[in-house]
Parts: sequence; C-alpha cells; structure tokens
Amino acid sequence: MLKKIKTKIKKIRYAILGQPKWKGLTADSPITYAFTWAGEDYYCFENPFNMPWQRAYVAMAYYEELNMRITKDFLLEILLVMKEEINKPKPGLTEVVKYINLLEERTKYVVEPETLLKLASVYYFTLDENPFFYDLIFNQKKIASWRKARTLDFFLQLPLQELAPLLTLQPETLQVYLTGQIAKSIRTIEEMLEVLSRENCNESRLKELQSQKNNLIELLSSVSES
Repeated sequence: MLKKIKTKIKKIRYAILGQPKWKGLTADSPITYAFTWAGEDYYCFENPFNMPWQRAYVAMAYYEELNMRITKDFLLEILLVMKEEINKPKPGLTEVVKYINLLEERTKYVVEPETLLKLASVYYFTLDENPFFYDLIFNQKKIASWRKARTLDFFLQLPLQELAPLLTLQPETLQVYLTGQIAKSIRTIEEMLEVLSRENCNESRLKELQSQKNNLIELLSSVSES
C-alpha cells in the first residue's frame, strides 16, 4: 500500500514539474515516468517503437528471443549437445530426437520468462542510464537484481506484457504454467550438463550452462513465491 501511495505521489509530481531532462532528447522520442521499484525511479519512451535506434536494435534482438520462446544462449547449448551426440562413435540418435522434440515444443510456449526480463531492461531505465544506448554490463546487473528480488510477476503486470501473448491467461493459471515450464527447463539443463561433462566439453561452456541453470532456479523461486 505504501509503495502504491509513493508511486501516485511521484506521478503527480512529474505531472506538475515535468519529466527529468536528458541531453539530446528530441520531441520525437518523449520519455515518461514508468514506475518506482526498490526506491529507484524507472522511465520509458512513451512509444516503445520510437526509441533511439541503438537501444531499439537490442530490443529487436531480445524480442526475437521472446518470439522464439528460447534464449540464444540456451539454443546454442542445445545445438552443442546435439553435435556431441551425433559425433559419438555410435551416434545417440534417440537423444538427438529428444532435443529436436524439445525445440519443437519450445515454439508452443506462451513466453520465455528470462527473455521478458531482458526485454524489460531495454524498455525501462533509470536516471543513471543513457536512454540512447544500452549498457550490457550495467543491465546484466540490473536483470540479476530483478531476478533475485522476485519481480517477474511485477513485470507481467506492466504494459510490457502487451508485447507477449500473456493476456489470455489468468494470473493463477500463468503462475502454474510458468512454474512447470521453468522446472522443465532446469531438468533439461541438468541432462545437458551430464552429457557435456561426459564428453569433456570446454569448461567455459559448462560454466555458461550452469549459470543459465542458476538463473532459472532464481526465476522459479520468483514465480513460486509470488
């Protein structure tokens, strides 16, 4: 309740005093107050499809991931496992078919939650950020803080959800759906880690896959306890 009151007060203040000014901002891409989270004000472009091209380029890349229902990193790791299976002296065709089916199944997912947070990091920015550019390192930290603070349900309630096919599901149904989806992805990664470990895969690839698993575990906690 207190957070809602503070947010309303800030909206009134911005309506009276106007929005903060960014150097170089043109009338073609007006910025507006979006929300306050953890004491930090976040802003966005009034028309997300009219943001500066450098930031829009990143948004397009993340939106492609959202549309494919799979992150680029996860897709590359799955393809790596499939290659390892095919290159065995006795190819594990059963395993390859399993991952092909998995990729086909991913196209039917409602949304890929990790990508939703990545897309939110492009659309929503603070006064410390340059709205014309996208700082990858800064935003990786921002996404990590959102993930740990269980904000996924919060972002699903923002206008950003209009870019993802979520509106047909009730909140309770969506929570159950995402819980099952994320848990399944975690199990898949565990199987992939086992395969790559047996094949003495590059250590950096294993760490990357383990990092993806850890991120999903945090997301699962976010959805389960929301």
